[in-house]
Amino acid sequence: MKIFLCRLSQPIFIWKLLTIKENNLRETEAYVYGSLLVISSFANAILYNWYIFNLRNLSMKVRIACSSLIYRKSLKLNKNNISKTATGQIVNLLSNDLSRFDKLFLQIHYLWAAPLEALIILCLLYVMLDPKGTLGISLFFAFIPIQLYMGKKYSDFRLETAIKTDERVRLINEILSGIQVIKMYTWEKIFIKFTNSIRKQEIRYIRKTSYLKALQNAFNKFLSKGALFLCVMVYIFTGNRLQSQYVFVIKSFYNLLQNNMTTNFPEAIKNIAEASVSVKRIEQFLLYNEIKHNKIQEMQPKKGVYLEKISARWSSAVSDTLSEISFEATLGQLVTIVGTVGSGKTSLINVILHELPLAKGRINIAGNISYASQEPWLFGGTIKQNILFGQPLDDVKYEEVVNVCALNHDFELLPYGDNSIVGDRGITLSGGQKARINLARAVYRNADIYLLDDPLSAVDASVGKQLFNECILNYLKNKCVVLVTHQLQYLKKSDIIYLLKNGKIIASGNYEHIRNCGEDFARLLNKEVEYEDNSTDNAMNQKLLNQKEEKQFYENRSFGTIPLKVYFSYLLSGGWCASSVIVIMFIVSQSLLSGVDYFESYW
Repeated sequence: MKIFLCRLSQPIFIWKLLTIKENNLRETEAYVYGSLLVISSFANAILYNWYIFNLRNLSMKVRIACSSLIYRKSLKLNKNNISKTATGQIVNLLSNDLSRFDKLFLQIHYLWAAPLEALIILCLLYVMLDPKGTLGISLFFAFIPIQLYMGKKYSDFRLETAIKTDERVRLINEILSGIQVIKMYTWEKIFIKFTNSIRKQEIRYIRKTSYLKALQNAFNKFLSKGALFLCVMVYIFTGNRLQSQYVFVIKSFYNLLQNNMTTNFPEAIKNIAEASVSVKRIEQFLLYNEIKHNKIQEMQPKKGVYLEKISARWSSAVSDTLSEISFEATLGQLVTIVGTVGSGKTSLINVILHELPLAKGRINIAGNISYASQEPWLFGGTIKQNILFGQPLDDVKYEEVVNVCALNHDFELLPYGDNSIVGDRGITLSGGQKARINLARAVYRNADIYLLDDPLSAVDASVGKQLFNECILNYLKNKCVVLVTHQLQYLKKSDIIYLLKNGKIIASGNYEHIRNCGEDFARLLNKEVEYEDNSTDNAMNQKLLNQKEEKQFYENRSFGTIPLKVYFSYLLSGGWCASSVIVIMFIVSQSLLSGVDYFESYW
C-alpha cells in the first residue's frame, strides 16, 4: 500500500507543478511539490526493493520446503512407485517445476494490485482532468479477457512441454545407463534418432509458448501508447484545446498502468498458469504410495523378523512373486536364505524392508534394521564417509568394523587410506572392494536385525571366508542376521536355512534336516556355483598404487573472464542469417520505441 501511495502521488505532484500559473501557486509551494516528487520517487525505490527482497526470501523458503518434501518422498516410495518414477522426472521437478515458484511470488500480488491501481487512476483522472481522460483505461480492461485466455494457453503448453521433457530426460538417463551396450552394438544413430524425435516434440511446444509470449509483449507495447493516443484524439475531436499539462499528466498515469496492467498483470497470469501445472505435477508425485512401516508389537518374546503366511507381488507381475511364506528370525540366530536365481530371495528381503507391498498375511519387525544391498553402491565422498553414512564416529567401533570387513590392507594401498575420495573423479575401486565397503556400512550401524543380500559373491574365496567367520559369525553373533547367499559352503554354520523355489518355501530347518528333505536341495548342492573372478581385486590393488594423487583435488576448470569466442559460437549456433535478423529487429524495435517518445515530446 505504501508503494501504491508513492507511485500514485508522483503524477499528482507533476500536475501541480505544470499548473503553477493557472492555480496562482507561490514559488515556495512549487519547491514543496518538487521536493515531494523527489522524496516520493526515492521512497518508492526503497520500498520496492525491500518488497522484492522479502518476496524473494519467501519464494526461496517455499522452494527449499518443497525440495525437502520431494527428497523425503523419494526416500519413502515403495518399489512399485519407484519403477514408475525415473530419476530424470525427480530432477525435472526439483530444477524446472520448483523454479516456477520464484517468479510466482514476485508477480502474484499484481493479480489484484494492478486492477485496483487502474480503478484508483480512473477515479483520479475523472476528478483531476476530464471524464474523457478515462477512456484509455477502458482499453486496458478490454484486454483482460485476452490475457486470461493467453494464461490458459500458457498452462496447456507448459503441461505438454513438461511431459515431453520428462520423456526426454528419462530416455537420456536410460541411454547413459546402458551406453556400454549401445556402443558395443553400434546403436548410436538409432538412439540419436529417438532422442531428436522427442526433443523436436518438446521444442514444438516451447516454440508455441515463445510465439504466445511474443504476442503478449506486442500487446504490452501497444496498450499504453494506444490508450494515450485514444485519449488525446477524443480530447481534440470534442473541441478542446490540447494543453501540455493534460498530455503529460495522462502519460504519467498511463506509464504506471503500463508497468502493472500490460507487464506485471499478464506475467502474473502466466506464472500462475505455469505454477498450477507444476503444483499438480508435484502433488501427483507426493501422492504416490509410501512404504508402510508396521509398529513393533511388544507381544513378541524376542526382537527379530516374523512373517505369517504372507503373499506379495510386484506391480508388473501377473502372479504372486511370493506365496504363503512363513518366516522367523530372532536375536542370536544366523538365518540363511538360498535358492536358484529368480526364486524370490531378494523379494523376501524387500518384503521385510516394506519395499514390496503385501497382498495378504501379517508381518512384524521387532527391532531396528540395517541393510546391505545386493548391488554395492558408493556416493561421492571419502571411504570413511561412505562407511559412517551420517552416523557419529566411534574410533574403536570403526576400527573393529574395518578389520572384520577386511579393509585394512586396501587402506594401506590407497593414496590417502580411508580418506581417499571415491565416486566421480575419485579412486576407482573393484567390485569386491565396493562390496566390502557396502557391508561395512551396514555393520557399522547399531541395529538389531542385519539383512545381508548376497554380500560374499563379489569377493574371492579367502576373503569371503574371512568375512563370514569374523564379521557374520563372530562380530554379529548376538544379532539377528538374515543372509542371502549362493555359496552353499556356509550353510553348515547356519542356525536356520530357508530353501526357496518359485516364490515358495519348500523346506526349512537346520543343515542336516534340509539335506535330507528331498532331491531339490541335493541338486542345488551338486550344482556348480559360479564365482565372480576375484582376481580383479588383486589387479585393482596394483592399479590403485599407480593412480595420481592429484586426481582427488584437481578438476577441469577455467579461470578469468569468458572469452568472446564463446559468445560468437553461441550466436553462430543459430546460424548467421537468423542471428543477424534478430539483432537488426532488436535495433529497429528499440529505435521505434525511442522515436515515439521523442516525437511525443517534440509534438
